[in-house]
Amino acid sequence: ATLLKPYVENGGPVAFLAFSTLVGVFGIPGAAVAQAEVINKMFLPLAQSLSIPMTIWVVVLLVGSQMTSFAIPEGDMQGQMGLAQSDDLKAMLCNGWLIVLFTVIYVIARAMMLGTV
Repeated sequence: ATLLKPYVENGGPVAFLAFSTLVGVFGIPGAAVAQAEVINKMFLPLAQSLSIPMTIWVVVLLVGSQMTSFAIPEGDMQGQMGLAQSDDLKAMLCNGWLIVLFTVIYVIARAMMLGTV
């Protein structure tokens, strides 16, 4: 997190929240609870120094830890496709990427609405 501080100072809290969310989604694989714990330990001190409200921080943790299975094809996605007797991975990926896109937009919009700009 200390390496990111200069970028956060230039980008502001909204950029920090978007970046933290994207790191959670694309940068930290694993179980959702473990992902949330890693994101929290990595970025919480910086979030606190920026006075980010915990209501927004919780959204970052939830989105960052829950959206990985939508963004990256892994065992969960393959299992769901098997249960549905589907082999259309392209449609699953497009759907997943759209879900990730709109949830990240939601995090950014929520950060802007709550005055963390």
